[in-house]
Amino acid sequence: MIINIKPALQEKLDALLELFSTTNPTESLEQISFLIFLKRLEEEDNKKANDALLEEKDFVSVFKDHENCKWSKWANMSADAIIKHVRDVVFPFIRTLDDESFIYAKYLKNATFNIENPQTLVQAVKIINLDELNQKDSFSDGLIYKYLVSQLNIEDQNKQYKTPDHIVHLMIALVKPTVDDTICDPTCATGNFLEACYQYILKENTSPEFIKHDEYGNEYDLKGDKLECKWKKFNENTFYGFNVGQSMTRVAIMNLMMHGLQNPNIQQLDVLSRRYEEANKYSLIICNPPFNDNVNVSDIRTDFSVTAKKSIYYYLELIYNLLTIGGRCAVIVPEGIAFGTNNNDKKVKELLMKESRLDAVIKLHSKIFQPFGKDVSTNILVFTKGEPTEKVWFYEMESDGYTIDKKREKIDGWGDIPDIIEKFNSRDAKDFSDRTKKCFFVPFEEIKNENYNLSFNKYKITTYEEVDYGNPKELLKNIANYEEQILKTSRDVEQLLNKGDENNA
Repeated sequence: MIINIKPALQEKLDALLELFSTTNPTESLEQISFLIFLKRLEEEDNKKANDALLEEKDFVSVFKDHENCKWSKWANMSADAIIKHVRDVVFPFIRTLDDESFIYAKYLKNATFNIENPQTLVQAVKIINLDELNQKDSFSDGLIYKYLVSQLNIEDQNKQYKTPDHIVHLMIALVKPTVDDTICDPTCATGNFLEACYQYILKENTSPEFIKHDEYGNEYDLKGDKLECKWKKFNENTFYGFNVGQSMTRVAIMNLMMHGLQNPNIQQLDVLSRRYEEANKYSLIICNPPFNDNVNVSDIRTDFSVTAKKSIYYYLELIYNLLTIGGRCAVIVPEGIAFGTNNNDKKVKELLMKESRLDAVIKLHSKIFQPFGKDVSTNILVFTKGEPTEKVWFYEMESDGYTIDKKREKIDGWGDIPDIIEKFNSRDAKDFSDRTKKCFFVPFEEIKNENYNLSFNKYKITTYEEVDYGNPKELLKNIANYEEQILKTSRDVEQLLNKGDENNA
């Protein structure tokens, strides 16, 4: 993933990560996050105090009776004193904060301080205090966090490979999130899909003159002028995500907050378990669920019709159940789901085609998840709940704008991505009947007759061009002439080498 940040900032962030290089990646990011938020807590408290002064209102500091918990009070302590103070004084204090105290309180509930080396803490505090990490806007915070996430192998550790940013943005462009949507990622990991949806909606609702660019060409958005009347709902009741683990849940919350979202609804909860009972709630779901996780059958929700060992089948049925009528979804699934014909494959595909309108199957090339994982053949499924499928649009992505080796270096353009978006949006206005092309329609009845096979290659028609190699006798004659010429050249070279040996003697 390419993240354009200033070299000076990248150098400082790399130094910060190096301090935690021997720690579990998720825990590393969690501890770094705690430190950043401790600093932000005092800054936010100071801002509220100034605002109250200007408005001539009463103000009670969050640090009332706890002045020694301010970042500025302990950040310059000696190595011997700082560990004990942060562990025994600061962290117990922040765990007592209520959600009204500051926007990060929910994130810090049950926070545990796990830095044991005093020098690690001292050096980390020094780096976080540097000017490069304190630009005082959500764009800078978000970019810092995005870089930190990109440098740690968090997804591999959690057996859930990261979806590259350009594929995330492709999926978002296909489903077009709006300010009126209620958006969910039931397996949100670091919250990348939700963060990208947040940015997309901001951009779509912000007047062009207010869209900012930094000197590296990164685009980011201010509060949209069209969002004013819906700002509270947008910030508090639009974005929902779930993770099984507590650490990844905190990482996702922090990622969204660092990008400016004030109250993301991220919960630690296994959505396949009986403890999760939601249904018909979300108008948009966008996700890349784990493919091969084994399911704890004894704790599975009771409303599933599939009975499988692998979690992907349950996630697909869950997504359908969670969507409202008219709700849209873009989800990445393994190729095995596309061509599979067992009972579970058939059940989920019937659900997506009979009870939903399956709009598109986009075949991704197998290098998409390099270097995060291994070669994996996958498809993006785009569907809308509530009406049956009449025809399905298939597209084979041949290039995504990156090299297909393990380095996955950026090349010119974005490969097929702009073409996918343009053709998807105009698919009902154009002729996509030619199956020798990279995209085409297939009628539902044909797919049904093929046992719900959704593999692109099943319907692709490959044409072969006849090549005239000439008269076989002439070909043999030419080959003989080439061989004779090679033998003559070899003899000439051998004679020259022998003469050279004689002269040297």
